[in-house]
Amino acid sequence: MKLSMMDTMTDEFGQLDLSRSHMGSGMSQRNLAKRLVSALQREGERMQKNIFHLDEIKQIGRMAQIPGEKMFDLISSLNNQGFLIKKSGKVYQMLSLDG
Repeated sequence: MKLSMMDTMTDEFGQLDLSRSHMGSGMSQRNLAKRLVSALQREGERMQKNIFHLDEIKQIGRMAQIPGEKMFDLISSLNNQGFLIKKSGKVYQMLSLDG
């Protein structure tokens, strides 16, 4: 139970955030981020590219059943973590996780 509580109250950067215990967003936010990254990787492999326009990311997110109101926070979080690098106004580069 203790590990479950720590997992719920830890943010995407591994920092303890006690406010998460009230909102219940710890695991769901992480799962949505993982789902978006996986969907972007699949689409990148399919199209043989790693550069995406913001509109493409939103469309891929919709196909992965990610709520539209969560997209901005997810994209921002993935950019801060270095998974999705903002190249210009609305263009992002997906970094490879395997190398």
